[in-house]
Amino acid sequence: MKEYIIAKLEKIDQNYLYLLKDDVCYKFYYSKNDAKQLKLNDQLKLYISTIWIENEIKDFAFVNQDNRDLFEILIKINTIGQKTVLKILDNYSYQELIEIFRIGDIDKILKIKGIGAYTAKLIINAIQKALFNNQLSEKKQKVLISLEKLGYKTKDIYKVIINADNKLNTDQLTKYVLLNINNV
Repeated sequence: MKEYIIAKLEKIDQNYLYLLKDDVCYKFYYSKNDAKQLKLNDQLKLYISTIWIENEIKDFAFVNQDNRDLFEILIKINTIGQKTVLKILDNYSYQELIEIFRIGDIDKILKIKGIGAYTAKLIINAIQKALFNNQLSEKKQKVLISLEKLGYKTKDIYKVIINADNKLNTDQLTKYVLLNINNV
């Protein structure tokens, strides 16, 4: 397993970075956000993630360990593929993504082309569980879905429900969210 590589950046194209190390050129997928910080012919230290996708080993390079670690969490989510993960990383910086995931801002995830409401919720739940130890209980999930059907915005429900006491029963939880949703 590789942690990082220190090599000279030879070329960047639509999909790959080409890094020269000891007369061998390595090809890595990359995030367009990371590419903004790269210059041709510079000696770079890039963090590596090697993933087995569709019967193929694929290498990804990131400018810092945080981006790489976030990529590795996202790529493990069912129904999320490499293209979707890279779109997420291309659209927002690491700090922006952490804030989006922390507050459960599904609307910002929905702005990314190709991501629907179900997938956005899946992403938010997985990241909150992995990074913040937040996970909606089955009861909270049930209330969230019910209030969505009534027309409330998922983002607003999330902001309230994530802080609600888990000891409340379903009726009390629904009442709590309805009373506090207008304060968001």
